Amino acid sequence: MSVLGAALYHNELGRIWTGIYQRYFLSEAERVRQKEEQLRQETAAFYACRPEKPLSREELLARAMQNYWRREMERLWALDKALGEDEIPPVTTHITDNTCGLVRDKRGNPLTISRDTCYPWKIREYNSEEKLRARIRAVPRLLEERWKKVKWKEERDSSTGLLVGRLEDGLSTYEYIVQEILHGQVMHPERELPYLPGELKNDRASFSVMHHEGAWISWYGPDCCKLVTYDEIRGKKVLTLEEEDRLHYLPPDIRIEDVTFLQVTYSLIDRTWHNGREGVFYLSRGEIDAIDENFFDYIMLFFEVSPCGAIR
Repeated sequence: MSVLGAALYHNELGRIWTGIYQRYFLSEAERVRQKEEQLRQETAAFYACRPEKPLSREELLARAMQNYWRREMERLWALDKALGEDEIPPVTTHITDNTCGLVRDKRGNPLTISRDTCYPWKIREYNSEEKLRARIRAVPRLLEERWKKVKWKEERDSSTGLLVGRLEDGLSTYEYIVQEILHGQVMHPERELPYLPGELKNDRASFSVMHHEGAWISWYGPDCCKLVTYDEIRGKKVLTLEEEDRLHYLPPDIRIEDVTFLQVTYSLIDRTWHNGREGVFYLSRGEIDAIDENFFDYIMLFFEVSPCGAIR
């Protein structure tokens, strides 16, 4: 079992046993007391890292975003199970595993990611809604030109034993779009910061980001992500009750109004479950998946940020 696989396995096992113990062997008052103590300890550990020299706003944002992308990559390992939960009967799909090149051991525990497909990709040339939409309109024509130049071949899939057709350049349709048509540059958050010196100014990057989440494709604009204080979002009902509750257990030297949050805004621009092929559906037709074809549909998330850039 890999280090990542072992960590995920033991964390899940510990969570299950803790839940069983608290539910059947503790009084309500003791459960409340233990929950408060758990929140106090988790918050103390979260804020324990204090750099000798406080990070600049740009440095803190870069580290927070690096941890955000690490979190998104770790989520890939559980997405297939989540996709099949609503099926009758529930099934575990292989949409994400196959698209992203996830490699597991015999027990199904994570080993490695064999392809760059589902890593975030920096898009510099087409880094606005207008530029991206205009370029995507050209995708059908550019794909047709590719099919004329590149030969088709069939290979036997090692995991299923079935014959799988693919063009000889080895790229799926999504990979070809993000690499060759959009001229994307892959980013590996496990070993590099998402923003290099000079790439971030006033909470705006010099690039957008495209991310394939297995069954969905997300787009993050240049101004997708910024740091805000609790005072700026107080009363806007953007935090869950659990997230609000955690703020009551802050270390004594941190004022609640000064707590920093990472605000992330992104849009789902394509979906490949159930009707996707080669990693895309709408994009291959030159379209963006949106309720209104003239506007992107955005989702906004908030994460508490520690002085070292950790998020929760």
